[in-house]
Amino acid sequence: QEEPAWAVSRLTQEQKDDLEYMLMMWLGALARSPDQFLAVQSHMVHFDNYGAMKQLPSDVFPYFNTCQFPRHLVVILRFMHRSENQSCRLSKQLAQAMKTDPLNLKEETFGPEGLSLLDEAVEKLLGVIEKCITRFGESIILYD
Repeated sequence: QEEPAWAVSRLTQEQKDDLEYMLMMWLGALARSPDQFLAVQSHMVHFDNYGAMKQLPSDVFPYFNTCQFPRHLVVILRFMHRSENQSCRLSKQLAQAMKTDPLNLKEETFGPEGLSLLDEAVEKLLGVIEKCITRFGESIILYD
């Protein structure tokens, strides 16, 4: 795992969009494959949901060493993952949402291993975010 950058350059909107796609791929443990994604009105649609939550995509993580992150994502992940109430974790919220999902997804779709992988992905992402904050400060690395 590489260290964060030693300098931060402001990202263009297109670069922010790309970074946010990478963040979704990381948190969803999605393999990077150009034929499985489609961008529709600035939203990424992924076509192989059964391929999600199997293995963290190691080729995506180095992009986060650029030390630029959407502020709202960092605030939410910090709250959910660092709460003393374990039911606030993103994995627990996903499992709960799947129980009432109109598409009839079940927790077994991802399994306990997949939900544990989500916790691992959040922890690793927050780790690099904290390193970036220590190096540059929140006002430099977080964007609205």
